[in-house]
Amino acid sequence: MQRAQKPLDKPSVLPRPARRPSAVRRRAKAGEPGIRFADVTVAPDAADPAQLVALAARGQVRAAVEQTLPLAGMAKAQELSEAGRVKGKIVLLP
Repeated sequence: MQRAQKPLDKPSVLPRPARRPSAVRRRAKAGEPGIRFADVTVAPDAADPAQLVALAARGQVRAAVEQTLPLAGMAKAQELSEAGRVKGKIVLLP
């Protein structure tokens, strides 16, 4: 994400998830050059999950699994996730 934050040659919009929208608004109001804040909302679509299930059933969508652990390994899974180096999903098995 650091590379995406460097200055752009022309005006652009860089969508970025905000952990706290209020913090983004404060930064935008602070007058930082080139920063503009706009609320974007997306309405849920009930067809999306069904389409994903159909694609997965045909083998067209696969989850990237980094590691599987027993449910008792939940603490290790949390550590791996917080370390920020996981490239796929961590799956806990019963």
